Amino acid sequence: MANFLWRITALLSIWIMVLFEYWDVLIGEAGFMFLLGSFFLIYFIRPIMQQKLFSHILLLVIYLVIHIGYLGVQSISAWFIYYFLLAEPSIFIKNKQGQFFIGLTLLISFFPYFFSGLNFLIVYHMILVSLIAPSSWYMYNRLNDLNEKEELYTEMFKEYRVLKRQAFEVEKSARSEERTRIARDMHDSVGHKLTALMMHLEILEHSFGEKEKKGVRQAKEMARDSLQETRKAVKVLQVDGVGGMSSVLQLIRKLESETHIRVHLTTKKGVLSAPLTNDQNVVIYRFIQESLTNAMRHAQSREVTVTLQILGDHTMKLEVANCVYDHAPFKEGFGLSGLRERFEAIDGTLVAHQINGFFYLTGTFPIREGR
Repeated sequence: MANFLWRITALLSIWIMVLFEYWDVLIGEAGFMFLLGSFFLIYFIRPIMQQKLFSHILLLVIYLVIHIGYLGVQSISAWFIYYFLLAEPSIFIKNKQGQFFIGLTLLISFFPYFFSGLNFLIVYHMILVSLIAPSSWYMYNRLNDLNEKEELYTEMFKEYRVLKRQAFEVEKSARSEERTRIARDMHDSVGHKLTALMMHLEILEHSFGEKEKKGVRQAKEMARDSLQETRKAVKVLQVDGVGGMSSVLQLIRKLESETHIRVHLTTKKGVLSAPLTNDQNVVIYRFIQESLTNAMRHAQSREVTVTLQILGDHTMKLEVANCVYDHAPFKEGFGLSGLRERFEAIDGTLVAHQINGFFYLTGTFPIREGR
């Protein structure tokens, strides 16, 4: 903006100097006023014009007509508009056309001498041009290099942010997978062994006397408490690994990168800020996971639409739709049965139906204050 103001100030100063010198001659010239208005109109709309070269040529031609037809070639001040137009491309042209702009302006600035012949003005003009043109050329190349470096820096900074975000997601995914692995190992090894231990203690309790039974009962209670603590730890690890919309986005991104599926995710107003419990977050994650898995396995569908919305500020609605090519009757499998149980555990419902070549899976549950 400051650069534009400086250019406007310089241009207006030159025109004021020209008009001050020729005011008595130009005061009643309607043609001059029209050309002057056209000159400024094109100059001010040039930044939004696609054809910068065409607008620059128009400015040169309009001023050439003003110079030859109204100002004459004998005044020194009238030539300063050419010098301004000669220097300006180095500032506002940010592509390889800038050199052509400078050369074209330099060529047109010599046209008035065809009407005046050789005199001291051409010497004066050539001296100034020999100073301004190389300076403008140098400034153009210098600014163009700076602009290219700035664009390169901006592009590299964008790539850096993308890589940083990807690194964060990879680290987060690794932590989530590690939590899931630990939870599974705890459940499969420690949990099963504690359960087996309780069964053995139960058998021993019936084979000992009353005095020994007391110790066995204490051991059984300790084993039961340990099993409960293990289950709580496993649940916390599993919830932390799949909680929130960020994990949903991570799941979709992973499936899209590893398979042919393309997901159209729509979150309506209020979904991202809804106060959800950990159990509700897990249900959302498992719902989308099971839906996308079914779409890949059974429907061979490339496009899946996922919509999340809030109904009446109190109910979360989840819907997944995908095209199906096999029109065999729909039969609910083990995965959907388990998912239905998850919805029922949070007082929700799950409905699956197939109609007009599309399979729809819709789940709803009441929103409760998150813990």
